[in-house]
Amino acid sequence: MEIQNDNELKSLSQFVPVNQIEIRNCERIQLGTFNENVKILTFKNCKIQFDPEQILKLETLTLDSNTTVYNALNMFTGVEHLELKFNSTIFELSGLNSLKTLIIQGNQCNLDNIKHLDLNKLQISFNQLKNTQIVKSLHNLRILQLNNNQITDITHVKYLTQLQHLDLSQNKLRDISDIKYCLELEELFLYRNYISDIQALQNHRKLRKLHLEVNKIFDIKPLQKLIQLQVLNLYENRIFDLQPIGNHYLLTVLDVEQLHILYSKINYFKQVLVNFSRFISVKWWAKQRRLGQGRQ
Repeated sequence: MEIQNDNELKSLSQFVPVNQIEIRNCERIQLGTFNENVKILTFKNCKIQFDPEQILKLETLTLDSNTTVYNALNMFTGVEHLELKFNSTIFELSGLNSLKTLIIQGNQCNLDNIKHLDLNKLQISFNQLKNTQIVKSLHNLRILQLNNNQITDITHVKYLTQLQHLDLSQNKLRDISDIKYCLELEELFLYRNYISDIQALQNHRKLRKLHLEVNKIFDIKPLQKLIQLQVLNLYENRIFDLQPIGNHYLLTVLDVEQLHILYSKINYFKQVLVNFSRFISVKWWAKQRRLGQGRQ
């Protein structure tokens, strides 16, 4: 059920029993008596009062776009999936011991209280994070998304050896050496940073998706043994030679636009692309040194 633009919605008791409710742009809401089996609640730009005892079976809660909660958020002790997006309220996260998925986007929170949680997925983006210290004790994380922050230090990622998906895109990274400990990674997003050395990736044999676009990478030899790669994005780097990925026959998507290819290597570069003719998607535009720009 979706409800929009009712500025005087005082209670949900008037609606038929449902297990999923989304409410947008409501000035005042009181979660009175309603279906106790509701499992998914989403509020966008709302002001809410609630009695947690009325929704004991709630599993997923989303508070989006300046939603105000007058009661303590930590009263939702059974919630497993919590999303806090672009709210001005500073939320207290203590007591939410059932959480498995926590998504925080552009939202002020007391993050100290998540250190004890047994999270499987954590996303903290658009939050001005400078480092990864907050994740040090979250050893069971499988998915970590810290994109669109100000991160320069990822030292604490080395403790997350079970990670399968890691997104550190659009930060200020130069050194990614601590990623070498995360050998279970299948998907890695590092685009739009200041990375030049990718030696830390040389033993990541399980990687299927790798996004390195818009960095300062010039040598991709560390990718030579990553033959499980299916998606590889190298767009806008300083790579002179694609030979290290010449035998990556599982690749189905390759983006090598705006690379700086040596003129002496351009024929080999073209042959590599011929070998990859089975690709679902191939994009390239090599900037040939000596002879200007070349397109195919």
